[in-house]
Amino acid sequence: MDCKHSPTPYDPSLIIRKNKRLGKDHLRYSQIIGSLMYLASATRPDILFVVSKLSRFSSNPGSDHWCGIDQVMRYLKGTMSYAIHYSEYPGVLEGYSDSN
Repeated sequence: MDCKHSPTPYDPSLIIRKNKRLGKDHLRYSQIIGSLMYLASATRPDILFVVSKLSRFSSNPGSDHWCGIDQVMRYLKGTMSYAIHYSEYPGVLEGYSDSN
């Protein structure tokens, strides 16, 4: 809670590759990724790209992967008021298609 917030959820200068060393805390990493996936699919699609990218490395996360998690968390800290709010109206979802 006392961290400096980040303006973006993903730092393109951070190169995320497969970890060839001993992983760091697989279970905790998977739990955080699961929570972020729920958040991304429910109300925060702005973090979906980075969360899907980081989730590929759940079996053996390294320090770079944890830096990516840290970046997302700092972004979420600065944008806590952002969300998608669904209302009851309209009750029907309509879609149109021009197919045969």
